[in-house]
Amino acid sequence: MTLRRLGFLALAALLAALVILSTGGAEAGDNTLEAYWKDGLNLRSANGQHTLKLGGRIMNDWALFDDDAGVTTAVGQQSDGSEFRRARLYVAGTLYKQVIFKAQYDFAGGDADFKDVYIGLKNVPGLGTVKVGHFYEPFGLETITSSKYLTFLERALTTDTFGPERNNGIGFQTVLGNGAGTLAAGIFHDTDGFGDSSGGNLNLTARITAAPVNSGDRTVHVGTAYSRRDPNSDTTR
Repeated sequence: MTLRRLGFLALAALLAALVILSTGGAEAGDNTLEAYWKDGLNLRSANGQHTLKLGGRIMNDWALFDDDAGVTTAVGQQSDGSEFRRARLYVAGTLYKQVIFKAQYDFAGGDADFKDVYIGLKNVPGLGTVKVGHFYEPFGLETITSSKYLTFLERALTTDTFGPERNNGIGFQTVLGNGAGTLAAGIFHDTDGFGDSSGGNLNLTARITAAPVNSGDRTVHVGTAYSRRDPNSDTTR
């Protein structure tokens, strides 16, 4: 399934949600639509079965340099400047509390790159949440942590160099032992910034975590991840 086709499916899901919200769904009075603000504009049907959220983020970086002679000699004269690191818009939601979808695009850099673009199903027996589309491979805590919540301006060099990021795939994530841990795994194709891929083998990535201490303000979190990738791929690092 191509990302363009998936994008159309996400749009269809959005339109279906709007139709359900506007026609009343399965129960009388369901056409009442509640709008509220919580980390973005949210819409919810009267029966709570269907939700829709509109959001985004803007991250604008500025750099001003005052070089001394030693810095100029070592690395050259530095130039002041600014850039949009991230400029994103997204729509996400649920249908019948089971079907989830999200379409997020980043316009920084002058084009519309794919970010999270997927459709999924929650509460699948034995698997938890299953998603198909373009999303993060389950590899590393820092990688899958949203850029809104990073400790520093950028992710660590080792994370960006060695860890896989968003790719086309199908995967699942489930909670283990009443919240004591998580298990996530998936099969992925390496893609470019527009979610396109051609040729190459499928990559298998999995991650398991545990929180042996998790009470009050004390948490110990441990995890390990594994990814088997095509050694002949140009993107192997």
